Amino acid sequence: MLKELYLLYKQNQGDKTARYLLDWLHRVWEGRWDKFPLFKKYFERRMKMLDQLLSIYPDLKIQGEDFEGNHTVEVSAQEYRFLIKYAPIIHYKKLPNEIVIEIDNPSKGELMKVLQRLKSLEIEPLVCWSGSKSWHIHIITFPKDVEDFVSYAIAEGVKEFTDALYKIILRETKIDGLDVGVQLYKSHWIRSPYSLNVKNGKIGLKKPLNGDLYKVWFFEKRLAVLAMMEIELGRKKAESRKISVRPVKVKKYEWIQKVIEHPEIVKDGRERLLWLAIVPYLVLQGYSDSQIEDICQKWVEKSGEDWKSKYRCKVRSMIKHCRDHERKTGQRWMPIRFDNLLKIFPDLEYLKKELDEVLR
Repeated sequence: MLKELYLLYKQNQGDKTARYLLDWLHRVWEGRWDKFPLFKKYFERRMKMLDQLLSIYPDLKIQGEDFEGNHTVEVSAQEYRFLIKYAPIIHYKKLPNEIVIEIDNPSKGELMKVLQRLKSLEIEPLVCWSGSKSWHIHIITFPKDVEDFVSYAIAEGVKEFTDALYKIILRETKIDGLDVGVQLYKSHWIRSPYSLNVKNGKIGLKKPLNGDLYKVWFFEKRLAVLAMMEIELGRKKAESRKISVRPVKVKKYEWIQKVIEHPEIVKDGRERLLWLAIVPYLVLQGYSDSQIEDICQKWVEKSGEDWKSKYRCKVRSMIKHCRDHERKTGQRWMPIRFDNLLKIFPDLEYLKKELDEVLR
């Protein structure tokens, strides 16, 4: 393997991204060169399966993960296929026309019931054991009257349509108790089949139960019509939920706006700022839950932190807290004032100087 990486390094001297990935792979396997042959055959199967996805969606994005949970940057699977061949773990960005159902801690009987219900809609998915505590069910969706997979997968609005189709599947099959965020989150990353699952010092393998190819489900027109009705209903509900936002005293919370605009000034206390200031401020301004998540995600990532590791759940929790408080009391949950923040957390005093600079 070391020789192969060296040859790839020579071939990609002018490509900074390739060199970065190859350096990363060298660090990942350093001291573990003898372990790679144990996984090589699985990684070759992984490449075969991701090549199938690439044939459907050429713009497939991937990132590698090492044994300690550190990720590479997002790169094109087409351009950097060698990462698929050598990385211990590959995550890919879910296809716009892919449905992923995750079932945590089920018995084999519970899994079979879900598959039987899916079969009632002529769905025969790819089923993978996560290597830890859950099953992942993958469904690639296509209309029966479409022949060109690529043109459908890249068409505008396919992600919204697929999410609606997912809701119809759950409704028609009466499957419940799932983590819907896996499917409905805007840009969810999926650990690919034949990637390792490293948790609590143990190494598992995400392994398909029923073959080494993704299954394609050609859905009926009836379900497509129901999905379009679901989309229209969702839009009407969103319109009805629009509320008039009382004017906010901008001066009072100008510091929060500046913190959002300048994530680079925050050296410490990101979680506290999100919880006490940023999320309540965005709720107060009338942003939707998804808009708040998007703003917070960009803010966290621009500050050099990993959004998924700890921030996403806490932001969602705080949004819910703010909404619940207003519903129960009729009063809004107000962002913390800057002077109160510094009284409670003196270690954030450094922000005063940073904000003075950007407020000038």
